[in-house]
Amino acid sequence: MEALNVEKLQDWIEQGRIDTTRTITMKDLVDSGLITRIKHGVKLLGQGSETFNTKVDIEVSQASQTAIAAVEKSGGQIKTVYHNRLALRALLKPHKFEGRTFPRRAKPPPKLMPYYTDYKNRGEFSTEMQIVASN
Repeated sequence: MEALNVEKLQDWIEQGRIDTTRTITMKDLVDSGLITRIKHGVKLLGQGSETFNTKVDIEVSQASQTAIAAVEKSGGQIKTVYHNRLALRALLKPHKFEGRTFPRRAKPPPKLMPYYTDYKNRGEFSTEMQIVASN
C-alpha cells in the first residue's frame, strides 16, 4: 500500500491540485501527482490530522482511525474500497480498456473481507456504508 498522510492531502487541496467538489478517488491522487505509482492501493494515515480542515469525500483502500476521525471531523466522508489488480488497473488507466468490456470489481478475498465489512474501517460492504450509498 502507498501511504498518504492527511497533512499532505491538505497541502495539495490548498494548492488547488485536487478538486474537492466531487469524490476523490485513487485516480485523482495519481493524476494530481500526489502519488506517483499505486501497486496495491492507498492507505490514508492520520499524520497532521489536527490541521486537516477541508470537507472531502474520499475513496481509498485502507485508512487509519486517526485519518477517518480527521476527515469526518471536517464534515467529509471516507470510504475504504477493495480493488484487485485488474480493477485497480481499470481505475487508473481506463483508456487501456477502450472498446473492450470494462472489468467488474471483484469482492475481497475471505482473508480481507472482515476489514471491508466493518463500519469502524468505513468498509464499502458494511451495512452502514450500504445505507449511506443508497441515500
